[in-house]
Amino acid sequence: MYTKPSDFFKNCYLVSFHTSIWPGQANAVGEVTIGSADTDTCKGGFLLIDQKHLAAIRNLRAGFLIRVLERYALPFPLRGIYCLPRSVEEIITAKWQEYETEFNQLANEFAEKFLTYKEEWKPKLKNEYDESYYPTDVRSRFKTELLGFTIDTPTVETDPLYQAKKDKLLALIAEAETTAIQYLRSQIHEIVVSLSSQLRDGKRFQQRSIEKPMEWITRFKEHLNLNNDAELENELGKLSNILKGTDINKIRDDDDFRIKISTEIGLVAQTIKSLMVNNPGRSFTEK
Repeated sequence: MYTKPSDFFKNCYLVSFHTSIWPGQANAVGEVTIGSADTDTCKGGFLLIDQKHLAAIRNLRAGFLIRVLERYALPFPLRGIYCLPRSVEEIITAKWQEYETEFNQLANEFAEKFLTYKEEWKPKLKNEYDESYYPTDVRSRFKTELLGFTIDTPTVETDPLYQAKKDKLLALIAEAETTAIQYLRSQIHEIVVSLSSQLRDGKRFQQRSIEKPMEWITRFKEHLNLNNDAELENELGKLSNILKGTDINKIRDDDDFRIKISTEIGLVAQTIKSLMVNNPGRSFTEK
């Protein structure tokens, strides 16, 4: 029986983010110690250059994942795929262009200095040095791409391919929706529980303790609530009302007020926990 998919994918699009960086090591059977420093070894192989020369480009990749993609992404059942709200498409595109430009710049700089890096590291390798371990075109070993695409939900009557694959596609869509709902609920639950914990010790309570959940609430309302999760939105409204105008100094100095706020936030946490069918962890892994 055909079941019409929801509008979940009308509100989001998918991206696939891939980056390859030459590892600067040679594979080997066992572990080879280079020189006398254990830091010169690596599991399953040995280093071919000083790894500090690759640190900048590796940090750039990690920063794009954490500060850009994962900031707005929802979990998706397929490895290496990110589900992003359409409302942030321009933001992601702009950040990607910045990232791609800097990535290529760092890759070009590395390639230009590659021969120097090889000669610099050669004494450490001693008898292990082998020119064949090194790529002849190291620049080609640095690549990055961000591919955007959508999942359409055509009618059975007009799309034979969809007719044949409808059950698998519908199952994927349903899993993506369910995972997104539970992920968002679990994330805000963790934040609220942490907030409640900090309130138990008013002396450690900082302005940032309030700013973080308020920023999350804003991001949820503006971008992340793709499922129109009314239950979670209701609880976030309660939390927002509790936190708005809260005096940090009063929390620190007035135990009765602190306990009152802590109790109210605790009730919100309990309600959100009751909404959670399971507790999916962040599973954003670059393919």
